[in-house]
Amino acid sequence: MGTDTAISIDVGGQKDIGTTCLSFQQISYQVRGTNGKTKQLLHDISGSFRSGRLAGIMGPSGAGKSTLLNVLSGFKTSKMSGKLLVNGQPIKPQKYRREVTYTSQDVSMLENITVLESLDFATELKLPKEVSLMVKSKISNDIVKLLGLQKCAHNLVGTISGGEKKRLSIGLELISNPKILFFDEPTSGLDIIAAMQVVAHLKELALSGRCVVCVIHQPSSSILQMFDDLMILSEGKCVYKGPLDDLVPTFKACGFDCPNYYNRADFALEVASLKHEGNVLTLIEKASETPEKEPQQITMVNNSPSSDEKEAMLLPSESSSDSSYQPVSQIRVDHSRQYPVSQWSQFVTLTKRTTLCTFRDMQLMKMRIMTHLFVGLLIGVVFWDVGNDGAKVLSN
Repeated sequence: MGTDTAISIDVGGQKDIGTTCLSFQQISYQVRGTNGKTKQLLHDISGSFRSGRLAGIMGPSGAGKSTLLNVLSGFKTSKMSGKLLVNGQPIKPQKYRREVTYTSQDVSMLENITVLESLDFATELKLPKEVSLMVKSKISNDIVKLLGLQKCAHNLVGTISGGEKKRLSIGLELISNPKILFFDEPTSGLDIIAAMQVVAHLKELALSGRCVVCVIHQPSSSILQMFDDLMILSEGKCVYKGPLDDLVPTFKACGFDCPNYYNRADFALEVASLKHEGNVLTLIEKASETPEKEPQQITMVNNSPSSDEKEAMLLPSESSSDSSYQPVSQIRVDHSRQYPVSQWSQFVTLTKRTTLCTFRDMQLMKMRIMTHLFVGLLIGVVFWDVGNDGAKVLSN
């Protein structure tokens, strides 16, 4: 990843994101069914995800992949038991929300604004007033370059391809410069080339020092190879967790031998779909016994950026030709505020965005004008000369 396109927009005063380890212990989650009985979706799952490594969660349908992602991202907290730790410390919900982003499988975006405008409006809503308009614009442009959206930057969102929309959804989450990113099936509905492009960008984000975790569904061999760590679930239980390269040896040690030239992802899903008996139970027990590294012992991977490279990957501030340019990393932000921007600023930005979308959809705008005119004329005809003749019932 080139130094001119990578971004680091930490507004908390740090010059880089730093090493992050998200660990979780004995995570269980249950829901109450329509018949009043409770159903447990997750069973005592433990593990950790580290910055600098792209992690994937796999499993057959109904295995609890999305549920686990929702729990880890903080979206589901009720009826959940277990511990969530960041760098060995229990999470603080308000602070955790600032450091985490979650992109769902189905992303809805406004189709009547351009890609660059989508990012610009998002910066207005997500970044505080201490960040100047010039810096916000530069952040939007850097994200466009980082995700390879230059060719469609000025195209309406409704006209771009599915892969470009997925990358745009990633860019919208990058604006707040999160340390931990969760993605629910980012490659669903995409062809093999578009899916590879999306995963390649996720890999770059991981190498820039972020903790990137995504649910992946039946990846090809080339896509699977981009992942560093893998967690495989089956009926709410962990079947495997660890480096991708240890997947086949671990399964082989438990009696499941992967054939030569066979997709490891397909093989793992086939094993995870088996009944929980015999060798499958051995796998589950082995996964639960796998020791977790202490967060303070975890360091960045060898191919992750060095401290000097991270320094170069910041938004170009010192090298900027404009002396008035102020890097986001040097801006002091009042974190006591619940939201980065005031309600009035949100109202102004949303009104501006809605107005722009309305005027760009000329067909809908013409229909609305005609509807208003028709309703006005209809009411005028019905109540014409009403009230001038006391002998008429309608006038009284």
